[in-house]
Amino acid sequence: VMNLPPETYGRYAYDLGRVVVPYFEKKRLSLKALSPRDLETFFRYERQQEEASVQQLLDWHKELTDALQYAVDNNWLKVSPIKEVDPCLDNSPVLFTDFITDWLKMMKSRVEITTYTSYERAIVHKIVPYFEPLHYTLQDMEQHPKYIQDFYQHELDRGLTANTVIHYHANIRKCLQYAFQIGMIRSNPADRVERPRKEKFKSEIYSGEELEQLFKAIQGDPSEFGVIMAAFYGLRRSEVVGLKWDAIDFENKKISIQHTVVTAKVNGTLTEIARDKTKTKSSCRTLPLIPACEQMLNKMKKEQEQNRKVCGKSYCTDYLDYIYVDPMGKRIRPDFLSQHFPDFLVAHQMKRIRFHDLRHSCASLLYANGPSVLGEERPYFYKTQVEKVKEIMAFMTKNPERHFTMEELSAQYDISVSALKQCFKGVYGTAIYTYMRNYRMDLAATLLTQTDEPITTIAGKVGYTNTSKFSEAFKKVKGKTPLEYRKVKI
Repeated sequence: VMNLPPETYGRYAYDLGRVVVPYFEKKRLSLKALSPRDLETFFRYERQQEEASVQQLLDWHKELTDALQYAVDNNWLKVSPIKEVDPCLDNSPVLFTDFITDWLKMMKSRVEITTYTSYERAIVHKIVPYFEPLHYTLQDMEQHPKYIQDFYQHELDRGLTANTVIHYHANIRKCLQYAFQIGMIRSNPADRVERPRKEKFKSEIYSGEELEQLFKAIQGDPSEFGVIMAAFYGLRRSEVVGLKWDAIDFENKKISIQHTVVTAKVNGTLTEIARDKTKTKSSCRTLPLIPACEQMLNKMKKEQEQNRKVCGKSYCTDYLDYIYVDPMGKRIRPDFLSQHFPDFLVAHQMKRIRFHDLRHSCASLLYANGPSVLGEERPYFYKTQVEKVKEIMAFMTKNPERHFTMEELSAQYDISVSALKQCFKGVYGTAIYTYMRNYRMDLAATLLTQTDEPITTIAGKVGYTNTSKFSEAFKKVKGKTPLEYRKVKI
């Protein structure tokens, strides 16, 4: 460098100090660890993110070439990693943050708007801000799953719950699975990280006596209808708010649950979304109209007709087909129930539970008193749930080398996680993960005795990349290590 003309030296010092050094300081790469891929990523970043000109790219390439040749001349490197790098050719690996942002845009037309907004919240506000300064490519992520693990630990250290981080994991894994499917990476690195252990949430429920006390206290309160429908029928708040008059069959004494109203942030604005769809397909159901609820609905209908006459033109006519409206005709907001209900309980010195826990209270009473509590016999599990569980079992046993999370199976087969767990155990007599572990070990046992394949290969076929973990799991189920089992059977 000292042999350079003053003008060239000044340019080198300026470029290296302003551009090159700040970039690679964030990467924290040693000189020996520097690869052509790292240099390609640098040039791609400068082209796409900083909009560097061709002349700038060529200048930086020349400066880096001189610097790395100096390292070779001093025996710090055997070969300069920049020889095969074209700074102007856009064939370098794709940045992970660019790919997950493009994937998010693609998913907007493929999932429900409420699902998309949850993806957007995690990716735009949490995942991208963490990874963007690191400039990791898809190939970096594939080679170093620890980068993903570091992100999870970073979020846990910030105080986030394990369940929240699991949602981030689901987004990252789905995105990288798509990259794998289209051939941009050879494996999904998210499958090689330790997902945080899910924290079990124990909800509080009300007993029959506590519900009786609540029903007396809630009379006349704006949340009365919502509380009664959630407690009697186990309705979600979206289902309560989404009830329409045409869903009530007064003649045949039935209520149809098929329309919902949810809130979601769309383009940064909190928006109510009404749709002729429930959370899951099995949630579309018909329930008996019990006398107490029929009486309450008739009273509400008369009150709405009276309010409309009294308010005249001031009455909102946008929601005439909805049951749950305020005195001015405006539809009750879903979040009103979850926000107002805890305040009501505190004011009346009653046990604190969430509004959603009323649904669990209903389920507990149904379980304790039998399925005819609401006036009609019905199976413990819906037929659609059983069919989905059977499809899931067939899918998982066809792919024993892959591990699926409950959230992935829930989204793929449109069944809630809780329903999946309960129904699977009801149909097959054991928890889903226990079932698959036993299935994998039975398959491994067959391969051990009927083939000469190495134990490492067999482990991979049943979903284990770590042979010692496979041996540990096999021994726990079969009582012997794979090697011992093979010798005994032979």
